[in-house]
Amino acid sequence: MVVEPGEFVCILGSSGSGKSTLMQALSARKPADSGQVYLNGVSLYSNFQALKQSIALVPQKDVLHEDLTIEECIRYTARLRLPPDTSEAGLSAAVKKAIERVDLQHRSSTPIRHLSGGQKKRAALANETVSQPDLLFLDEVTSGLDEGTDWEMMRLFRRMADDGMTVICVTHTVANVEDFCHKIILMTQPGMLAYYGPPAEARGYFGLNKLGDVYRKLAESTGDEWRDRYRGSNEYRRFIREPLEMTPDEPATPARPADQSGRLQDELPELQRQFGILMSRFSKLLAADRRTLAISAGQSALIGAFIVLIFGTLSDSDPKQFSLLFFLGISCFWCGCNNASKEIVKERFTYSMERDVNLAVSSYVLSKMIMLGLVGAAQVAILFGIVQFFGKVPGDATRQLIAMVVSVLAGTATGLFLSSLARTEDQASTLVPIALIPQIMLSGVIVSDMPKLADLMAHVGISGFWVFRAMESVLRKDFPKANEALLVLCLHTVVFLIASGVVLYRRDSRGQMVYGKAVNQRLRQ
Repeated sequence: MVVEPGEFVCILGSSGSGKSTLMQALSARKPADSGQVYLNGVSLYSNFQALKQSIALVPQKDVLHEDLTIEECIRYTARLRLPPDTSEAGLSAAVKKAIERVDLQHRSSTPIRHLSGGQKKRAALANETVSQPDLLFLDEVTSGLDEGTDWEMMRLFRRMADDGMTVICVTHTVANVEDFCHKIILMTQPGMLAYYGPPAEARGYFGLNKLGDVYRKLAESTGDEWRDRYRGSNEYRRFIREPLEMTPDEPATPARPADQSGRLQDELPELQRQFGILMSRFSKLLAADRRTLAISAGQSALIGAFIVLIFGTLSDSDPKQFSLLFFLGISCFWCGCNNASKEIVKERFTYSMERDVNLAVSSYVLSKMIMLGLVGAAQVAILFGIVQFFGKVPGDATRQLIAMVVSVLAGTATGLFLSSLARTEDQASTLVPIALIPQIMLSGVIVSDMPKLADLMAHVGISGFWVFRAMESVLRKDFPKANEALLVLCLHTVVFLIASGVVLYRRDSRGQMVYGKAVNQRLRQ
């Protein structure tokens, strides 16, 4: 099919007919197994990295950060997606225009969590169109809305198309399609094209008085029959075969290896810029979620209270002090791991959408690590303060505090890695005990004389082993061994951070970065 610039096209069909699958293929979010999508004569699949900034997608699921106001959320998106040299006045103008486009200027200072369903959809639309994309995909964004709100949304989509944006929308509802759409794509099971053309002409094609009866009509024949009938129709000739024949037959520009010379120094300013923006946004989100911060502080206080209750004030020769050090270290590791275990997976949809535009994996992971590390360090301070004030932390207090902070950082990096692996928040919660139990069992505290394989595993990959070794060495005043243990913990932290980035990067496999004049010239056309 051919979708012309500035058209508003709806993809219709019953459940299971392939609407969302088709839209995911057209937008290159999940490329088709065969076939091609061309954007101005350029293969979208082969050149996704070069073309993705002209494409936006609004999913059915609400993906905005609900603790931010509409204006704050859209401003952060604008700062990430608009050119780096955009002035503050330009940013403000873009944000204001995006909010006005969806008629939410009277709610711009309202936290997103307080908006109605329809207002959240419009806020998501404003967020994705703040960078003025040429092509907009909408995945059932009107699902669950009342008829009046659906009419308002469809009118809004048509207005955006009239302003020059090409809009492709998946929807179940046909009530307002004829009033606003230029064309419809009508799918039937199992993934067959039954009709493509103007909605008003679809009634004549199917012999219907109203378009709403089309689903019952499609049920009268198989998908193959409807497909074959359409391919032999005059509508197929007018809306598919002839427009395709008029399209210039230009080969897709192949993806070519990027020129690596000077890329790092060219990209470093952008990575730093994104890192600053993400740090600012994440800090605001953390500050807004006061309940979670209070729970985190309460966890540390409760753990500290129990440690004081159980161990009290120990003498320098009391053998229980090694157990005390172990519980302090492993508690810090657990706090860091628990804080970070859901942080990436809960933003998987938001991350995917931002990554599809220009988000750098390294900036994203580092911003999470730094902010969560600061939260973890605050928890360590509370825990250490309670135990030190009401009891006693054996050994050099300053060095023990440093070991506990490094422990929470290692736990945070481990949690981010688990979060990058998980597909759901429930999976992330399940992975935390799986990661924590080996830290306890192979720490060398429960069993000091471990088998060779277990001992090797502990030395290579178990942070809990090195946490206890660092704190034990401080107690024994063997500072070289303590420094060695801290160095290994820092290495674990770096390794798990890199692993998190690799997992996220590997999941983004659409297209390759393309350099050269051919693609850029076609995009300018």
